Amino acid sequence: MAQRAATLTKDKNPRRGRMTIAKGDIRTGFRACASVPALALMLAATAAHAQEAQAPQDAPAAPPVEANSEDSATAIVVTGTRIQANGYTQPTPVTTVSGDQLTLSSPGSLSQSLAPLPALRLSSNPQGGQVSSGNQGAISQLNLRGLGVNRTLVLLDGHRLTPANTGSAPDINMLPQMLIQRVDVVTGGASAAYGSDAVSGVVNFILNRNFRGFRVEGSAGVSSRGDGASQRLGAAFGVHLLDNRLHIIGSAEYYNRGAVYPSPQRGWTTGHYLPLTNPAVNANNPASPDNPTFIIAPDATVASGTPGGLITSGPLANTQFINGQPVPFVGGNLRTAGFMQGGDGVWSGNIAALSLPLRRNVEFLQASFDVTDHVELFVSGSHGYQDAPSLTQITSQNFTIFAGNPFIPAGLNVGGLASFPLSKFNLDVGGSQIDDTGTNWEFTAGARGDFMAGSHRWRWDVTYQNGRSTYQRRLLNNINQVNVYNAADSVTVTPQNVGSSGFAIGSIVCRTSLTNPTNGCVPINPFIPLSQNSPEALDYIFFEAWFKQAIRQQSVQANISGDLAQGWAGPISVAFGAEYRRINTTVTSDPLSQTLPADYIAQTAAGIRGLPSSANSPNRGLGAFGNFQPLDGGYNVKEVFAELNLPLLDHSAIGSAELNGAYRYTDYSTSGGVSSWKVGLVWDPVNELRLRATRSRDIRAPNIVELLSPSRQQGTTITDPFLGNAAFATARFDQGNPNLTPERADTWTAGIVFRPRGSSGFSASIDAYDIKIHDAIVLLVAQDVVNNCFNGLQDYCSLITRANNSPTGVITGINTTYFNGQEIHQRGIDFEASYRTSLSAISSGLNGNLTLRGLLNYVDKYSLSQGPGVPAIDKAGEVGAPASGSSGIYGIPHWSGTISATYANRGFTAYLQGRYVGGGNYDNTFNTGRYNAPGQPITYINDNHISGRFYTDLTLRHDFSGSLSGLQIFGTVENLFDVDPPIDPSRASTLPTQTNGYLYDTIGRRFTMGARINF
Repeated sequence: MAQRAATLTKDKNPRRGRMTIAKGDIRTGFRACASVPALALMLAATAAHAQEAQAPQDAPAAPPVEANSEDSATAIVVTGTRIQANGYTQPTPVTTVSGDQLTLSSPGSLSQSLAPLPALRLSSNPQGGQVSSGNQGAISQLNLRGLGVNRTLVLLDGHRLTPANTGSAPDINMLPQMLIQRVDVVTGGASAAYGSDAVSGVVNFILNRNFRGFRVEGSAGVSSRGDGASQRLGAAFGVHLLDNRLHIIGSAEYYNRGAVYPSPQRGWTTGHYLPLTNPAVNANNPASPDNPTFIIAPDATVASGTPGGLITSGPLANTQFINGQPVPFVGGNLRTAGFMQGGDGVWSGNIAALSLPLRRNVEFLQASFDVTDHVELFVSGSHGYQDAPSLTQITSQNFTIFAGNPFIPAGLNVGGLASFPLSKFNLDVGGSQIDDTGTNWEFTAGARGDFMAGSHRWRWDVTYQNGRSTYQRRLLNNINQVNVYNAADSVTVTPQNVGSSGFAIGSIVCRTSLTNPTNGCVPINPFIPLSQNSPEALDYIFFEAWFKQAIRQQSVQANISGDLAQGWAGPISVAFGAEYRRINTTVTSDPLSQTLPADYIAQTAAGIRGLPSSANSPNRGLGAFGNFQPLDGGYNVKEVFAELNLPLLDHSAIGSAELNGAYRYTDYSTSGGVSSWKVGLVWDPVNELRLRATRSRDIRAPNIVELLSPSRQQGTTITDPFLGNAAFATARFDQGNPNLTPERADTWTAGIVFRPRGSSGFSASIDAYDIKIHDAIVLLVAQDVVNNCFNGLQDYCSLITRANNSPTGVITGINTTYFNGQEIHQRGIDFEASYRTSLSAISSGLNGNLTLRGLLNYVDKYSLSQGPGVPAIDKAGEVGAPASGSSGIYGIPHWSGTISATYANRGFTAYLQGRYVGGGNYDNTFNTGRYNAPGQPITYINDNHISGRFYTDLTLRHDFSGSLSGLQIFGTVENLFDVDPPIDPSRASTLPTQTNGYLYDTIGRRFTMGARINF
């Protein structure tokens, strides 16, 4: 087969490296969860959700209705399928959240409103707190099943949105929240119906296209500690003009939220817990349950440096400098090269935000016009902007101070030493500060309509979409890794060294300036905190790193659906469609991030002493963090699909059954053609019971970053098992791989829906799911590379560079890249139940309506394999944060769920919601040899259990009548009982956090009050 001509471009002269790893083989079979607690079933049966929440979505009793349809009884939007037909019952499970539920659940943002859904655990949003220099803190992206945001397809009215970054996922902050009618969550593979990236499912936001009138709303909130203040303002309108043929809807929204930081008011943040390496573990005293490898200990501090500097080795070891003067450094317990408990070390976790500040505004406008009774034209446009400042890692330097440095304190007796080491931890400059800003523009135009073919109605639509997202990150206080070492190597000008430099005798200058007087170097005093040096010195050692990325997506999509013929058991329905889309990405960055260190040294710092090898990297970039590299590339996708719904039987004795099948062929300009498909079956043996099952093949192609990103140096921290699990800061070099191929996922679901006769308000469903992702695209991560090398896999050892090329040398660099080597297998069970009743039907003395709903998820397995010879790790039931330098793959608790109750009576509504996040292991690889290579010792930790949490939210609102009709006031208390999160410390060395902010509530009790006015 001839090689395909890929429409793919890349920046010139990239540093490429490719690692060839054979695909691993995971042979697993789905096993039933043998013991589902009775409590779970009771929870599902009595659980609650929104006032407008419906029964499980396959129940045909009250389907959502498409706006502007000629006949609302025959035009049904069903997210799980492209086929629109009255009474269609689908085999794929779909969970719906109504617009009313979104406002009742959380008045802040879409991401906060959807966060309680068990299927959307680990979604990213600015409330997650700490971000790294590689993540984008202002963006909120949805993550179904915890399988990754790039494996969740997000739609607006069935159409793709422009990616928010160089991945494929959009930012849901940019959606018009006030016009969202409902959200459909397809919790199963849907690539055949909706296209690539729907590996874990689809989240479809449905607009209220029939909105009429004018609505204004505003709210303000604050935590019970007085921080995290928020304000939200919005307006929406909808008008019908020209004899109701022209319908215009629009909205404008503003949201602002302040940051939340650790403080004594949140006592759980002040314990300063970290998993410390136990120095008592050695060859003569190996790890055991009584002598664990790691100890989660309070009062953890950094032992490797201080703001004023610490001499870490040699005759002057354990001398620190306070106000420029030498004093003894008091060590603590459990001391290793990196950390200790207590003593004179420093703690940096107090500057890691528990919730990031965020400011955004979104505007949306849509117009539709009925050209005829059967043809409608529509056009829409939106704009969004947001800003989220935050912090990335704290910088540190390991200086070599040479004899003759004029800043050496007089009280330090250096004797005849030619040099000594000095380590600084730059807590005083507040870390590398980040400012993230993002914009989004979307334009959509098209037509839709229907026509009769014989006695069958057909519906069609054609849509053109053009979107552009930009994202800019400014990384302030980034240290120039050449300049800071150049500035630390200073001398006093004497008649012997002045040469032709022209410097005044007795002045202090950088040593390199003696031979290059115009190099701009300003000396620093390394024995005081960096911030106490002169403004000129700070300007010399700090710089602003930045990147700006622009993603443009254009697409054309056409669909047609209808009844093909009348079959023996009902109408045979079909849908066909085609789509073309083009994605282009451009990334620009600051000049210093693109500079080769060797070239910079030759021009400005020739002869510099004490420069570590990591600062003179063969990769471009001078920053301690960031080092963003330019990128310019694009690709196109062509897709065609067909879907069939075939009624199989309709008999009073054996019930009714339908078969649903879909096929899609997708042609990527980067990797060629690939197929996806789905087969589903629904059988109603009796009116009260429905059985459903699906089997699908789903796909995801690599995005621009995974394909083309040039090698980029970033700081990271690893634990080196070769050196007694000591923690070290080092450099990693991430890069793309143009030879990646699409991921393939095999998914099946099987479930039961129960609707008992005589209880029209009750329904419940149980669905098992099994997702296996083959050739999953993964970035080799620094810690995994080191661990795999330690476990005897030599291919990984070749990616590690050590000082002096010694097996016992400190790691100075780790090469990482994307590759098709990961196998992911997740299986579990979803429970859903709802019940609605009028209380007067229960007792004549009661009034009002009661709605109960519950969603519960059990994850039985979440297995990940990083390649051949690497044991697959089951992360189900793991709730600890991943190690610093890892790919950010979090585990998932076995159990999570949401229950709610809504009471409504004469304009008064009370909504009570409970959110449960299960506990589990801190790390599933600890205290067991299950995941170890043969002969490798077990890693023990003193406490590997993290407890779960149950949070309660309460919303009260009142709709006025009479002269105040249209006015609604509301108040919400989230985390009503102020439940603290469990102590679940991260393993990050520079901005450690005390709990897993992706899973647990870090803010505590918070209040919101507001009002809505409808005209």
